[in-house]
Amino acid sequence: MRNLKEETIRAVEHTGKNIADIRHSSIARLNFGDYEFETIYKGKALDLEALDFSYNEGYGTQEISGFIVFLDNSWLSRQEYDGSEWWEYHTCPELEQ
Repeated sequence: MRNLKEETIRAVEHTGKNIADIRHSSIARLNFGDYEFETIYKGKALDLEALDFSYNEGYGTQEISGFIVFLDNSWLSRQEYDGSEWWEYHTCPELEQ
């Protein structure tokens, strides 16, 4: 079991950013067994208390979906493989002048 709040804080810090650098976020909890989709948080910044719960991040079914967009337009998105889940950091490509 993994705490989503702690995992998200670590992922944000790993990018060299902090919670104040967040422009927008949308995070949902999935339950494919019952075909349910529950929005945990959606809006500006990020309400960490809404993410303070444990989930099974191991193999099986994906439980958390979403993204976090930073002020510099880079972002974190939820990725999964066979139910194993993590945050992945992305940046926009550099455009030639």
